[in-house]
Amino acid sequence: MTLMGKLIIDIYSMVILVVLFILVRKQIDQDQKENKLFFLLLFVTIGLLAFDMLGSLDGVSSPWYPILNKVGNTGLFMLAQVAACLWIYYVYYTLVSTEKNTFLVVVLFVLAIANAILTIGSLIPGTDLYFTIDSGNIYHRASLYPFSVFLILACILASVILVLANYKNIDHDRFFTSLGFNIFPLIGLIIQYFAPGVTYSILGMVFGFIIGAMNIQYSNATTDFLTGVYNRRSLDTYLARKIKNMKKNEKFAAFMLDLNNFKIINDKYGHNAGDTALEEAANILKRVVSPHDYLARFGGDEFFIISNIDSERDIRSLVWQIQRQTIRYNQASSRPYKIEFSIGYSVYRKNSGMTAKQFKNVVDKLMYEDKYLHSMSPSFYEGGKNNGDSDFIDSEDTTKI
Repeated sequence: MTLMGKLIIDIYSMVILVVLFILVRKQIDQDQKENKLFFLLLFVTIGLLAFDMLGSLDGVSSPWYPILNKVGNTGLFMLAQVAACLWIYYVYYTLVSTEKNTFLVVVLFVLAIANAILTIGSLIPGTDLYFTIDSGNIYHRASLYPFSVFLILACILASVILVLANYKNIDHDRFFTSLGFNIFPLIGLIIQYFAPGVTYSILGMVFGFIIGAMNIQYSNATTDFLTGVYNRRSLDTYLARKIKNMKKNEKFAAFMLDLNNFKIINDKYGHNAGDTALEEAANILKRVVSPHDYLARFGGDEFFIISNIDSERDIRSLVWQIQRQTIRYNQASSRPYKIEFSIGYSVYRKNSGMTAKQFKNVVDKLMYEDKYLHSMSPSFYEGGKNNGDSDFIDSEDTTKI
């Protein structure tokens, strides 16, 4: 490819990334760590494109061009590994855990430093590490070039594996966008290794960012901004689809939870305290539900959980875990208020014929019955519909059995 052709591709790619930055930053909370990581990765990729433009001055005779060529290729090799390390850390943070993984950070830091040393060493004549630039200003791959590709490939491949390993924990639509975000850089890197001349790996990253922006838009459309759990719209879609795709004898449980005394918290301590209470309530529930459960904010101070458990024992166990986590939070909290839930639950059976809306109404009604019982005896009531007796509700028969 000609010099002009490569420069045009790099410039267009930079324009695409800048436009994505402008569009995405208006839709997200820029203070969230995952969004900061996304933007950092985006700017590193823009830097890669800038260095690639300098490294494209291959074979051009001029006193300054050999220097620019070396600067471009040096920056390209160094930043490429930084981008790969940021890539896997971003995927880990968004899909696996928001807790800091010191071991992963150390490993990625060592990889980046080792790569930087080998890159700088390539500038020393006769070292034959990653690349050489001859007297005619021509770039050549050196003996350790495959190792540089291996380091980047290992990070990107690990990102793909993380996505695949968390398949069951990711929403169906988000899974494919997350996979596309990682697959394109991987494909680009492989093509570039066997077909030098164009930095296909960076182009793959640009395509990955387009998919990543789609993923962020999807997340914004399905996630409750305050609590970070799924929102009402997402819940309605998920529940309807789950009911539609159920097999004949399948069952699942649903829980409606209401944050008790939320209006009093708002009125007495202010709306900021109310928002904090909702966030803390969501965090309590996040610690209880399994990766296979579906947790959403139903609206206001209400949350909804969908779980594949269906026995009375398992359901009461989940209710008990919610109560235990709530008690632990209240004991450790210095807030002037306590977190308490009213809980209604029911089991949905395929042969009940109930629609998603009808089933939600059943669970909602049971939650309000529980809320009434709690208000009648707050000092003694432990929470959970039918607490203390043998009643068990399922969608075939919403009367006591």
